[in-house]
Amino acid sequence: RFFLSSSAAPTGQIYPIPITFSTKTNPSFSILKPSHIMTGATLTINKAAVEEWVIFNNMQHGHYRVNYDSKTWSLIAEALLEEPSPIHIL
Repeated sequence: RFFLSSSAAPTGQIYPIPITFSTKTNPSFSILKPSHIMTGATLTINKAAVEEWVIFNNMQHGHYRVNYDSKTWSLIAEALLEEPSPIHIL
C-alpha cells in the first residue's frame, strides 16, 4: 500500500495477497482463482522440480508485481528462448 506521507503509513501492517502461479509442468495461466492467500510476511510454496520455471501472478491479475531470484529469471529466459508459447504474453 502506498501513502504520500511515510508518517501516515501504519508500521508492520500486512495485507492479504492472492497467489496464483504457473510452472513448466503446469502452465495454467488461465486459472485466476488464487491457490493460496499470503497472510504473513512470507509464504512457502513447494514445487515439484528444482530446475523448473515458475511465474507468479497469472496474467498480472493481482495488483502487485513479482520479482524473482537470478536462478528463476534464468529458467524463465531459457524457456522463452526454447519455446515461448506456453508462457502467457502480457
